[in-house]
Amino acid sequence: MLAYKRFLGYKKGTDGIPEIVEEEAKTVREIYDLFLSGLTPAGIAKQLTSDNVPTPGGGEVWRASTILSILQNEKYKGSALLQKKFTTDFLTKKQKINEGEVPQYYIENSHPAIIDPQIWELTQIEIDRRRAIGKAYSGNSVFSARLVCGECGSLFTKRAWQNKGNGTKVVWFCKHKYKNGKSCDMPLISEETIQARFVDAINEIIDGRETVLESCRKIYDELMDTAALDKEIEEHLKECKIISELIKRLIGENAAVPMNQDEYLRSYSAYESRFNAETAKVEELKALRESRLKRAETLSAFMFEVHEQDRFVETFNKKLWLATVDTVIVSRDGKLTYKFKNGKEITK
Repeated sequence: MLAYKRFLGYKKGTDGIPEIVEEEAKTVREIYDLFLSGLTPAGIAKQLTSDNVPTPGGGEVWRASTILSILQNEKYKGSALLQKKFTTDFLTKKQKINEGEVPQYYIENSHPAIIDPQIWELTQIEIDRRRAIGKAYSGNSVFSARLVCGECGSLFTKRAWQNKGNGTKVVWFCKHKYKNGKSCDMPLISEETIQARFVDAINEIIDGRETVLESCRKIYDELMDTAALDKEIEEHLKECKIISELIKRLIGENAAVPMNQDEYLRSYSAYESRFNAETAKVEELKALRESRLKRAETLSAFMFEVHEQDRFVETFNKKLWLATVDTVIVSRDGKLTYKFKNGKEITK
C-alpha cells in the first residue's frame, strides 16, 4: 500500500490500483535520467532544489536520501515488494524491517510503470558500481569513473577545453596529469573520440552477436546456479544452531551445579570460537552468493541491450554504453581499450 501523499508520481486510482500523475512522473523520470547521466543523488537534489521543483511532501529542499529512495523503489517500474516490514507487536502496532524473518512477495506488473524496467535495473547496477568505487566517483558525466589511465591506473576527469576560434569542447585527462607539478604524460581525450570509438567497438560486438549471446547465456546460467552455495550455507547454519544449543546447555549445567570455573570458561570460549568461525563462514558465503547474483544481473542487462540491437549502431547511445561498458583503458598512444561487461576487450 502506497503512502500517496508522500509518494511522488502516483495517486490512488478509482479501482485501488496506483494511477500515474504525469506532472510528478516527469520529475521521477528526470531523476533517473540525471542519475544515469552521471549526477550523484546529492547533485540531483541540489539541481531540483535550484529549479524550485517541489519534493514528494510538498517541501522546497530536496535531500540526497530522498533521491536515493526514489531511485531504488521498485514501484516505479510497476512492481511491488510486499512485506518489507512486519508487525512484531499487534497491541502496540510496532513494526520491524523484514530481514528474512517472514516471507516477502514480489509482484511484477502490479500497476502502471513510470520507469522502464530495463532502465530501473540499469539504475540498480549503477548504484552498486558507484558504491564499490566510493569517494573516487566524481558524479559529473556518464563517463565518470569509467576511463582509466593505462600508465598510472588513475581515473580520468573532465574539463572544458578552449579551442582557438572553435569555441569550447569537453576533454578528459588523467587526474595525476597536473598533480604536484608532475605530468602523467597521458594525452587528453575528447568526448567525441570516446563516443565515436565506442560506436565502432560495440558494432564489433553486434556483428558477432549470436556467438556473444550464446557465451553470455552459459556464464549467466553458471552464475545463477547457487544450489551448491545454498547447501553449504545451510550446513554451516545447522552447525551454528548445534553450537548455540551446546552453549545454552553448558550455561544451564553451570547454573544448576557450579562447575570448575576455569574449565567452564575454557569450554565456553571454545564453543564461542567455533560459533564465530561458523557465523563468519556463513557471511562469507552469503556475500559470495550475492556477488554472483549481481554479476548475473549485470550480464543480463548486457545481453538484453545487445539482443535488442538488430542493426549496427550509428550514433552514441547512453543506455547502450551504461549496459555494456565496464571500463575504458586509455593508452599513451591514444588508443582506447573498451572492457565490456561480458569480459571481452576491444581496442580502438
